[in-house]
Amino acid sequence: MTQTPSLGGTLRVLSDAELQTIDNAARSILSRTGVQVGDARLGEILADAGAIVDRDGRVTFPERAIDDALEAAPERVVLHSRDGRSPLDLGGR
Repeated sequence: MTQTPSLGGTLRVLSDAELQTIDNAARSILSRTGVQVGDARLGEILADAGAIVDRDGRVTFPERAIDDALEAAPERVVLHSRDGRSPLDLGGR
């Protein structure tokens, strides 16, 4: 059985400056606007992780909670196909 060689390499669609712009915007939305959560149990879980939940179910995330979540994220994400071949490595942080 022969295998097709992998070409490898890295595809960079966004520059570091563009990535930083997206990061800053996402942090602003999460910390100022937040998200609406309709499930009380989810609100409790998010509050336990450092989020702020108001009585109407709006959840905002302080900078520390965002940083903690990013630190807990896996180093790499690999998507595997159902046939066991050709995994898609989405890379690391």
